[in-house]
Amino acid sequence: MNDIKRFLDRRGKRFWWTARFVLVALIVLAIFVLGWIGGADYVTNIYTEIIGVVISIGFTVVIVDRFYERREREREQEQAQREEERQTAELKRRLIREAGSRSNDLATTAVEWLREKNWLTGDKGLLKGAKLTNANLKGANLEDANLQQSNLMAAELQDAEFYYAKLQGTVFLQANLQRTKFYKANLTRAVLINADLTGASLLGADLTGAVFVGATMPDGEEYYEGMDLSKYREFEEDLLNQINIIRISDGLNPITGVDDITDSLPMPAPIPLW
Repeated sequence: MNDIKRFLDRRGKRFWWTARFVLVALIVLAIFVLGWIGGADYVTNIYTEIIGVVISIGFTVVIVDRFYERREREREQEQAQREEERQTAELKRRLIREAGSRSNDLATTAVEWLREKNWLTGDKGLLKGAKLTNANLKGANLEDANLQQSNLMAAELQDAEFYYAKLQGTVFLQANLQRTKFYKANLTRAVLINADLTGASLLGADLTGAVFVGATMPDGEEYYEGMDLSKYREFEEDLLNQINIIRISDGLNPITGVDDITDSLPMPAPIPLW
């Protein structure tokens, strides 16, 4: 279709240049014919009138030329914009596909690229609802990522970081979540059936409606019906606050461990144990 349009545009330009050439030739021919028929005086009068006509035609030619040039520029801009949109759409599809790769390098690089493009977080995060089954995202930085309703069944997620991530309804069925950090993540209605959470941190996570049937919990204990999950998201926080208080009383920064504490230093956020 684009080739046809370009052909028609070139054909239109050739026609316009041919028409101008023919028009000028006819004007010159008319001057000679009228001079031969009417004599010198007649030629002088008609020449004055023709000058006005030629000037008018010249202005018309300039205006039409500008119109063609402007239309050509607009057409090129539209084509460039469409091509850019096509390439962006293709890049998005590719990154989603690669984020679900079994190659750790490929998957984590795709996640980093998504973050750089601002396509990982927010309501329009591209991994929202994505199919990422068997993905190898070991050690991936998924902080604040939007993975709502995504399918991470049997995914390798050891040491991955889901700080503040949106994981409502996300499927972690049989996923390897060893040492994975879910600090302040929203795991509402998440499915963690038969998942391995050994050493994982659920500190501050919202576990409302989350399903842990058959899961191995952070302390290695197998989930059972009626298990009190608060011990995984609250006990750690109490313990960490106690540790921080001790470190501050010793004059140490609880984050860095360096002797740089001042009375004005605010209480830092607790550090996840898992």
